[in-house]
Amino acid sequence: MIGALDCVAVCEPPWVVLRVAGELNLHSGPQLRAATLECLADQPTAVIVDGAALTVPDDIHLTLFAAVARHAAAWPSIPILVCTPPRVTASLLRLGLDRHVNVCASLREGRARAADRKLPNRVRNRYAPTVDAVGAARHLANEVCRRWNLSDLAPAAGLVATELVANSVQHAGTPIELVITRAARHLHIAVRDYVSRPARLIGTNGEDQPGGRGLLIVDAFTTCWGSTPTPNGKVTWATLSTR
Repeated sequence: MIGALDCVAVCEPPWVVLRVAGELNLHSGPQLRAATLECLADQPTAVIVDGAALTVPDDIHLTLFAAVARHAAAWPSIPILVCTPPRVTASLLRLGLDRHVNVCASLREGRARAADRKLPNRVRNRYAPTVDAVGAARHLANEVCRRWNLSDLAPAAGLVATELVANSVQHAGTPIELVITRAARHLHIAVRDYVSRPARLIGTNGEDQPGGRGLLIVDAFTTCWGSTPTPNGKVTWATLSTR
Protein backbone atom coordinates (compact mmCIF):
# COMPACT_ATOMS: atom_id res chain seq x y z
CA MET A 1 0.00 0.00 0.00
CA ILE A 2 1.33 3.47 -0.94
CA GLY A 3 2.39 5.40 2.13
CA ALA A 4 1.71 2.54 4.55
CA LEU A 5 3.42 2.41 7.90
CA ASP A 6 4.24 -0.66 9.92
CA CYS A 7 2.75 0.05 13.38
CA VAL A 8 3.09 -2.63 16.05
CA ALA A 9 1.99 -2.10 19.66
CA VAL A 10 3.99 -4.04 22.25
CA CYS A 11 2.67 -4.16 25.80
CA GLU A 12 5.37 -3.53 28.40
CA PRO A 13 3.18 -3.06 31.47
CA PRO A 14 2.43 -0.53 32.73
CA TRP A 15 3.14 1.28 29.43
CA VAL A 16 2.88 0.44 25.73
CA VAL A 17 5.60 0.76 23.10
CA LEU A 18 4.30 1.58 19.61
CA ARG A 19 6.95 0.57 17.08
CA VAL A 20 6.63 2.56 13.88
CA ALA A 21 8.60 1.89 10.67
CA GLY A 22 8.29 3.51 7.27
CA GLU A 23 7.58 6.95 5.89
CA LEU A 24 5.32 9.42 7.70
CA ASN A 25 3.47 11.38 5.05
CA LEU A 26 0.03 12.61 4.05
CA HIS A 27 -1.19 9.08 3.31
CA SER A 28 0.29 7.27 6.32
CA GLY A 29 -0.43 9.92 8.95
CA PRO A 30 -4.01 8.71 9.64
CA GLN A 31 -2.64 5.20 10.17
CA LEU A 32 -0.23 6.41 12.85
CA ARG A 33 -2.98 8.46 14.49
CA ALA A 34 -5.32 5.45 14.59
CA ALA A 35 -2.61 3.20 16.03
CA THR A 36 -1.79 5.73 18.75
CA LEU A 37 -5.46 6.20 19.68
CA GLU A 38 -5.82 2.43 19.94
CA CYS A 39 -2.95 2.40 22.44
CA LEU A 40 -4.63 5.20 24.40
CA ALA A 41 -7.89 3.23 24.49
CA ASP A 42 -6.19 0.58 26.63
CA GLN A 43 -5.21 3.36 29.08
CA PRO A 44 -1.61 2.43 29.90
CA THR A 45 0.49 4.78 32.02
CA ALA A 46 2.32 6.04 28.92
CA VAL A 47 2.56 5.49 25.17
CA ILE A 48 6.14 5.35 23.91
CA VAL A 49 6.44 5.78 20.15
CA ASP A 50 9.57 3.99 18.94
CA GLY A 51 10.32 5.80 15.70
CA ALA A 52 13.89 4.59 15.21
CA ALA A 53 12.88 3.29 11.77
CA LEU A 54 10.65 6.28 10.93
CA THR A 55 11.45 8.62 8.05
CA VAL A 56 9.80 12.01 7.59
CA PRO A 57 10.24 13.70 4.17
CA ASP A 58 8.42 16.87 5.27
CA ASP A 59 8.48 18.19 8.84
CA ILE A 60 4.87 19.37 8.58
CA HIS A 61 3.72 15.77 9.05
CA LEU A 62 5.23 15.75 12.55
CA THR A 63 2.44 18.05 13.75
CA LEU A 64 0.30 14.91 13.88
CA PHE A 65 1.94 14.20 17.24
CA ALA A 66 0.65 17.48 18.65
CA ALA A 67 -2.91 16.66 17.58
CA VAL A 68 -2.79 13.23 19.19
CA ALA A 69 -1.17 14.64 22.34
CA ARG A 70 -3.98 17.20 22.73
CA HIS A 71 -6.46 14.34 22.63
CA ALA A 72 -4.42 12.42 25.22
CA ALA A 73 -4.32 15.48 27.48
CA ALA A 74 -8.11 15.57 27.61
CA TRP A 75 -8.37 11.81 27.96
CA PRO A 76 -6.85 9.62 29.29
CA SER A 77 -4.35 12.22 30.58
CA ILE A 78 -1.28 10.11 29.89
CA PRO A 79 2.00 11.21 28.29
CA ILE A 80 3.11 10.39 24.78
CA LEU A 81 6.87 9.93 24.46
CA VAL A 82 8.37 10.08 20.96
CA CYS A 83 11.76 8.44 20.37
CA THR A 84 13.18 9.23 16.93
CA PRO A 85 16.47 9.47 15.01
CA PRO A 86 18.55 12.66 15.56
CA ARG A 87 17.30 14.47 12.45
CA VAL A 88 13.65 13.86 13.31
CA THR A 89 14.28 14.73 16.95
CA ALA A 90 15.83 18.04 15.88
CA SER A 91 12.75 18.78 13.76
CA LEU A 92 10.40 18.02 16.64
CA LEU A 93 12.29 20.47 18.83
CA ARG A 94 12.52 23.13 16.12
CA LEU A 95 8.75 22.99 15.65
CA GLY A 96 8.20 23.32 19.40
CA LEU A 97 6.41 19.98 19.56
CA ASP A 98 8.16 19.21 22.85
CA ARG A 99 5.42 21.36 24.40
CA HIS A 100 2.96 18.60 23.53
CA VAL A 101 4.95 15.34 23.59
CA ASN A 102 8.00 14.14 25.47
CA VAL A 103 10.82 14.09 22.92
CA CYS A 104 13.41 11.39 23.65
CA ALA A 105 16.70 10.62 21.95
CA SER A 106 16.27 6.85 22.30
CA LEU A 107 13.84 4.13 23.33
CA ARG A 108 15.97 3.58 26.42
CA GLU A 109 15.44 7.19 27.46
CA GLY A 110 11.72 6.88 26.75
CA ARG A 111 11.40 3.83 29.00
CA ALA A 112 13.39 5.58 31.76
CA ARG A 113 11.18 8.67 31.64
CA ALA A 114 8.02 6.57 31.62
CA ALA A 115 9.28 4.64 34.65
CA ASP A 116 9.86 7.89 36.54
CA ARG A 117 6.20 8.87 36.22
CA LYS A 118 4.06 8.41 39.31
CA LEU A 119 1.33 5.87 38.61
CA PRO A 120 -2.22 7.25 38.88
CA ASN A 121 -4.93 5.72 41.02
CA ARG A 122 -7.03 3.53 38.73
CA VAL A 123 -9.75 0.90 38.93
CA ARG A 124 -10.96 -1.24 36.05
CA ASN A 125 -13.96 -3.56 35.84
CA ARG A 126 -15.77 -5.49 33.14
CA TYR A 127 -19.52 -6.03 32.86
CA ALA A 128 -21.98 -7.93 30.74
CA PRO A 129 -24.36 -5.66 28.77
CA THR A 130 -27.26 -5.99 31.22
CA VAL A 131 -29.22 -3.55 33.35
CA ASP A 132 -27.30 -4.82 36.41
CA ALA A 133 -24.16 -3.23 34.97
CA VAL A 134 -25.67 0.24 35.37
CA GLY A 135 -26.11 -0.04 39.15
CA ALA A 136 -22.74 -1.76 39.54
CA ALA A 137 -21.00 1.08 37.69
CA ARG A 138 -22.66 3.72 39.86
CA HIS A 139 -21.66 1.83 43.01
CA LEU A 140 -18.06 1.51 41.83
CA ALA A 141 -17.82 5.25 41.03
CA ASN A 142 -19.20 6.18 44.45
CA GLU A 143 -16.89 3.75 46.21
CA VAL A 144 -13.67 4.90 44.53
CA CYS A 145 -14.53 8.57 45.15
CA ARG A 146 -14.81 7.85 48.87
CA ARG A 147 -11.61 5.80 48.76
CA TRP A 148 -9.72 8.63 47.05
CA ASN A 149 -11.09 11.34 49.38
CA LEU A 150 -13.34 12.76 46.66
CA SER A 151 -16.64 12.26 48.46
CA ASP A 152 -18.00 15.61 47.23
CA LEU A 153 -17.51 14.39 43.68
CA ALA A 154 -19.23 11.03 44.25
CA PRO A 155 -22.78 12.06 43.21
CA ALA A 156 -21.62 13.55 39.90
CA ALA A 157 -19.22 10.68 39.22
CA GLY A 158 -21.97 8.17 39.96
CA LEU A 159 -24.35 9.88 37.53
CA VAL A 160 -21.73 10.08 34.80
CA ALA A 161 -20.74 6.42 35.18
CA THR A 162 -24.43 5.48 35.14
CA GLU A 163 -25.10 7.31 31.90
CA LEU A 164 -21.98 6.10 30.08
CA VAL A 165 -22.63 2.46 30.97
CA ALA A 166 -26.38 2.72 30.28
CA ASN A 167 -25.55 4.19 26.87
CA SER A 168 -23.35 1.20 26.02
CA VAL A 169 -25.87 -1.32 27.36
CA GLN A 170 -28.67 0.17 25.26
CA HIS A 171 -26.89 1.09 22.06
CA ALA A 172 -23.96 -1.35 21.88
CA GLY A 173 -25.05 -4.51 23.67
CA THR A 174 -21.49 -5.83 23.86
CA PRO A 175 -19.21 -6.57 26.83
CA ILE A 176 -18.32 -3.33 28.63
CA GLU A 177 -15.15 -2.19 30.37
CA LEU A 178 -15.33 0.68 32.87
CA VAL A 179 -12.12 2.44 33.89
CA ILE A 180 -11.95 5.21 36.50
CA THR A 181 -8.67 7.10 36.88
CA ARG A 182 -7.64 9.89 39.22
CA ALA A 183 -5.17 12.31 37.66
CA ALA A 184 -3.63 15.34 39.32
CA ARG A 185 -6.60 17.64 38.74
CA HIS A 186 -9.23 15.44 37.14
CA LEU A 187 -11.23 12.26 37.49
CA HIS A 188 -11.52 10.34 34.22
CA ILE A 189 -14.38 7.91 33.62
CA ALA A 190 -14.23 5.81 30.46
CA VAL A 191 -16.41 3.03 29.06
CA ARG A 192 -15.21 0.80 26.26
CA ASP A 193 -17.54 -1.27 24.09
CA TYR A 194 -17.24 -3.06 20.77
CA VAL A 195 -19.58 -1.15 18.48
CA SER A 196 -18.04 1.61 16.39
CA ARG A 197 -21.11 3.88 16.23
CA PRO A 198 -20.34 7.13 18.10
CA ALA A 199 -22.09 7.73 21.42
CA ARG A 200 -25.53 9.34 21.05
CA LEU A 201 -26.23 12.53 22.97
CA ILE A 202 -29.87 11.79 23.82
CA GLY A 203 -31.26 8.42 24.91
CA THR A 204 -34.66 6.97 24.08
CA ASN A 205 -35.84 5.95 27.54
CA GLY A 206 -38.05 8.03 29.82
CA GLU A 207 -36.28 10.76 31.77
CA ASP A 208 -36.75 8.88 35.04
CA GLN A 209 -34.84 5.85 33.76
CA PRO A 210 -31.08 5.30 33.59
CA GLY A 211 -29.93 6.46 30.18
CA GLY A 212 -33.15 8.40 29.58
CA ARG A 213 -31.35 11.71 29.58
CA GLY A 214 -28.56 10.18 27.53
CA LEU A 215 -25.29 12.05 27.66
CA LEU A 216 -26.85 15.42 28.50
CA ILE A 217 -26.01 14.70 32.14
CA VAL A 218 -22.45 13.86 31.12
CA ASP A 219 -22.20 17.19 29.31
CA ALA A 220 -23.57 19.10 32.33
CA PHE A 221 -21.31 17.58 35.00
CA THR A 222 -18.00 17.30 33.17
CA THR A 223 -15.32 19.63 31.85
CA CYS A 224 -15.19 17.66 28.59
CA TRP A 225 -16.27 14.35 27.12
CA GLY A 226 -15.89 12.51 23.87
CA SER A 227 -15.96 9.26 21.96
CA THR A 228 -12.70 7.79 20.66
CA PRO A 229 -12.95 5.18 17.88
CA THR A 230 -10.87 2.03 18.05
CA PRO A 231 -10.40 -0.66 15.39
CA ASN A 232 -12.98 -2.87 17.13
CA GLY A 233 -15.31 -0.36 18.78
CA LYS A 234 -15.01 2.85 20.75
CA VAL A 235 -14.27 4.40 24.14
CA THR A 236 -16.72 6.98 25.48
CA TRP A 237 -15.02 9.07 28.14
CA ALA A 238 -15.68 12.02 30.43
CA THR A 239 -13.47 14.21 32.60
CA LEU A 240 -14.56 15.77 35.91
CA SER A 241 -12.57 18.42 37.71
CA THR A 242 -11.47 17.41 41.21
CA ARG A 243 -11.36 21.10 42.17
